[in-house]
Amino acid sequence: RIHRAPVMLYRDLDLLLRVVRDNLDGTIDKVIVDDRSQFERLKRYVRAFMPENEEKIVAYEGRDPIFDGYGIELEIDRALQRKVELKSGGSLVFDQGEALTSIDVNTGKFVGSKGKTLEQTITQTNMEAAEEICEQLRLRNVGGLIIIDFIDMDKESNRRKVYRKLQETLRRDRAKAHITKISEMGLVEMSRKRTRESLERMLAATCEACDGKGYTKSTTTVCYEILRQIRREAGMWTGDTVTGDAVAATQPVVRPSARAKQRAQPMLLGYPSQPKPTAAPVASNLPLNTRSASSSIAALDGVWCALPFTAGRAR
Repeated sequence: RIHRAPVMLYRDLDLLLRVVRDNLDGTIDKVIVDDRSQFERLKRYVRAFMPENEEKIVAYEGRDPIFDGYGIELEIDRALQRKVELKSGGSLVFDQGEALTSIDVNTGKFVGSKGKTLEQTITQTNMEAAEEICEQLRLRNVGGLIIIDFIDMDKESNRRKVYRKLQETLRRDRAKAHITKISEMGLVEMSRKRTRESLERMLAATCEACDGKGYTKSTTTVCYEILRQIRREAGMWTGDTVTGDAVAATQPVVRPSARAKQRAQPMLLGYPSQPKPTAAPVASNLPLNTRSASSSIAALDGVWCALPFTAGRAR
């Protein structure tokens, strides 16, 4: 049949059927569906094209949501965390950058069992970490260059043991990976084929507060920046006092320290004895004596949010 261009030549299966077509093999025990109509539809598809796997299609009968019933929500949250706890008490720390992903293995509170040496404890932690790392790489879908920092092991035999464990667990991964041997410093370089965006890129957004850096300026740093800005603005006016507008945010951005509360002059900035978050931004006039730097910075330590600051003539 002839159609006038443009015309669709091919349409792929929808997500449900595509997932089963691409992933259902001997390594999958069951495919559990929580929707009755989709279950019947999937059953018909598998019966027609993959009859040997028909018994693997199962309807979910639980009363709780399927994500809660199988702990999927918890695993997703765990895969998005920077720090992953190990069963033994150790931990993994993931840092994903533009060029590479680094994974740091720590013993944490794990001190080993009675009768075990420090070398045996470290090796046991590294063995557990090697298996968990491969699982996390698959769940997070991390690709590209990956650096793993295992805990230093003195014996070459132990390094080989951890390396073989890492190789064995990576064989279960569909994405192709290449790893180098563990160095004397405990470092492993590996590359994993990038098939799609990582889980973090897909499910998370850049933090608006820190712009993805993972940190914000300290209270003292912000206070000194405000004081320098006030001094710059104060040079334009006469007198000893500058009146500015500080906008109080819905959450305290600059919290007063105990030492600052003792040194602060409450009347200087209208310092609240017990600051509370407000439902909407509120502006307040804050007169400041620019000649008293020590008292100024102490009082500024009690301002909730001092930016933007607009200087005006003293009244």
